[in-house]
Amino acid sequence: MIKNKMFCKIVFLIVISAITVNSASVSDMTESSFGRNTEGIIAAFGDFNSDELTDAFVIQNASNVEVYLAYDKEPFLRPSIYVCNFSDFIITSIVPGDYDGDAYMDILLTTQNIVNGTPNYHDVRILWGGMPTLNCSDALLVKVTTFGQPLVMDYNRDMILDLFGLNTDHERVFWIFDKARTTLEKPMGLDTLFNEIKLPHSHSFLDVNNDDAADLLVTTTTDIEIWLSDEPEGFKYNNSISLLVGHAAMYGQALFLDVALSGQFFLVIPTCYDIECMNSTILIHDNQQWHDLQVDFNDGKGTLWRFAPPRNDTYLDTITMRSGDYNMDGYPDILMTLSPSNSNETRVFLLHNVPCTLPGCKFYRTFEVQWDKFDSFGNSIVMATFYDFYMDGVLDIIYVKKNYTTDKHTMHSFRNELEYDTNFIKVIVVTGLTNPKIPVINTTFYNRKVTFGTNLPGPKIGYNTWSQEGTYRTGVCAQLPQLPHQGSEPKTSRYITKKQRPALLALYIILTGYILSYQHKSM
Repeated sequence: MIKNKMFCKIVFLIVISAITVNSASVSDMTESSFGRNTEGIIAAFGDFNSDELTDAFVIQNASNVEVYLAYDKEPFLRPSIYVCNFSDFIITSIVPGDYDGDAYMDILLTTQNIVNGTPNYHDVRILWGGMPTLNCSDALLVKVTTFGQPLVMDYNRDMILDLFGLNTDHERVFWIFDKARTTLEKPMGLDTLFNEIKLPHSHSFLDVNNDDAADLLVTTTTDIEIWLSDEPEGFKYNNSISLLVGHAAMYGQALFLDVALSGQFFLVIPTCYDIECMNSTILIHDNQQWHDLQVDFNDGKGTLWRFAPPRNDTYLDTITMRSGDYNMDGYPDILMTLSPSNSNETRVFLLHNVPCTLPGCKFYRTFEVQWDKFDSFGNSIVMATFYDFYMDGVLDIIYVKKNYTTDKHTMHSFRNELEYDTNFIKVIVVTGLTNPKIPVINTTFYNRKVTFGTNLPGPKIGYNTWSQEGTYRTGVCAQLPQLPHQGSEPKTSRYITKKQRPALLALYIILTGYILSYQHKSM
C-alpha cells in the first residue's frame, strides 16, 4: 500500500472537440522529425528534461548513447548535450527512470564487453540524472550482472525502479535500488520448482487479477507464470498458463492487450510452427484456452509472408509485436516485421484489429495485415514503433532501417494522416517523488517543480463510457509493462479513443493501493 499519495502524479488530457485532418495516407516526415540526424537506433522513450515532452534515447555505433530532446516545433527530436561515448562495451538496451528516488530521470544501460564478452551476460550500469550534463564516468561502475536482460519494475512500491531477472548463477532474483544508490539482491526462491526462463524474455509487470496492484508475469520455455502482488512487498506464485508444447516450434514475445475492449487483458503471442516460420500465426489466450486468430499472411499478390525468423541482429533476435491504436477506433493494433517466404528481406506491416468473421472463428477479434499501407518504407526494416509527434492523439510511425553494406542503422518517420473526426484521451502516469533541492518554476497554467516525473512501469488505465445513443464501452491498458528488452515503446502513447462524442466518460487509473477516478459529462 502506498503510504503517501504524493508518491504518484497523474497527467491526462481530454479533448472533446473533434480533430479534423485532410487525408487518409502516410507521408514521410523524417526531416521534420530528426532533421539530418538520422543515424542510430531508437532504444527508449522518456521525458528526460522534464518539459512534458517525450524524448528519445538513441544508441549510435553500438557504444554511444545520446538523448534526443523533444520539441513542439520541427525538427521534433534533436540531438542534445546529453551524450556519452564508450569504447569498452556495447549497449544492449536502455531504460530511463528514477533509480535513486531523487525525482530526476536516470539512464540505465545494459551492456556487454567488446573484448571477452560472454553471450547472454549483461552488465547493468546507471548514468545518474540531475546534472547539467551526463557524467559518463558513472557507467564505469557495474551495478549488477545479469544472465539475460532484466525486467524493470517496482518491487517494494516506493516508486524507485527495481529489477527482476537471473543472476550469474542463473538464480531468479530481485535487485532493489534505494536513495543511497546501493543495490540489494533478494532471491525469488523456489527456483527448482519452476521451469527455465525463456531468453529473450517477455516478462510483464501489470495488474491481471483486478486487485489494483501490479503483478509479475514470468515467461519460461514452457509456460507463463503468474505471480500476484503480495503486500507489503514481493510476489506470491498463483498459477501458470501452459504454452502449446509439442505443437509450436517457436514463440515470440508475449503481449498483454485488451484486444476486444472488454476491460480485461488477454495474452497474445506470435507463434511459428516451424523453425523458418513458414507457418506463422498469432495465438490468444482468453484466460481459459488458446485460440488461433487465423491471421492471413497471403498478400493477395502471390506472396506468402511470415514472421522474420530470429537471427543475431539488432531487433531481429526475437519475434516482437508493438501495439498502439493506429486508426483511432479504440482497439489496439500492432506493428510487426515480416519476411516473404522466399527470402530473408524484412519489411514492416500494420496489423489492424478487426472483427473476426471467418466461419472457424473461435475468438471475436483478429488482426488483418494492411499490405499496401507502408509500401514506401521499403525493405531492410528491422523495427517500427508508434510515436505521437504532433501530440494530437494520432499515432505516427518511427522505424529503423539497416544498411547491410555499411552495417549502419538510420531512423525514419512517417505521419499518420486520418480523414475522420475523433475524440481522444491521453493519459500519462509518472512518479511524483519530491526533492527539496529542486526549484519551482512558473509555467503557463500552474507552478511546479523542475522535475515533472519519470517513467513508471505497472499502472493500469481504464475507462467506461456511454455514447449519445446509450452504447456502453470499456477498455483498459497498462503503462510500460515490459522493459527493457528492446522495449522501444513510448512511455505513454496509450490512447482511449472514440469516434463519437461520449455522453458520459468515467476514467480510472490504478496504482498499487490507490484508484484515481475522473468523470466527464458531455454538454
